[in-house]
Amino acid sequence: MPTYLYECETHGEFEEYHSIRTKLEECPQCKEANLPVKAPKRLITGNSKGVVILSGHELTAKTKEDIHKLKQEVYTDSKKYANIVGEDRYHNIQTKMDRDK
Repeated sequence: MPTYLYECETHGEFEEYHSIRTKLEECPQCKEANLPVKAPKRLITGNSKGVVILSGHELTAKTKEDIHKLKQEVYTDSKKYANIVGEDRYHNIQTKMDRDK
């Protein structure tokens, strides 16, 4: 079940965990405090984990790490290698290696 963000005129923003079919009719904090019960307004929120922006040394280190992983994958799988270098070039490399044997 998802967590929803609501806003009450009296208490401000709060989160509630409930089914998508459930409609919150009264503010639980107002109800607990024995205040006049008001219907809270449901706020629209994003469900993303955010974006990490790298720069400087962190960007360089991450790029080198990604290149190293890609090279390992490419050299262990002939199909990935053919996709990276191109089918024609891969075929030419294979032909040359066969002739050199």
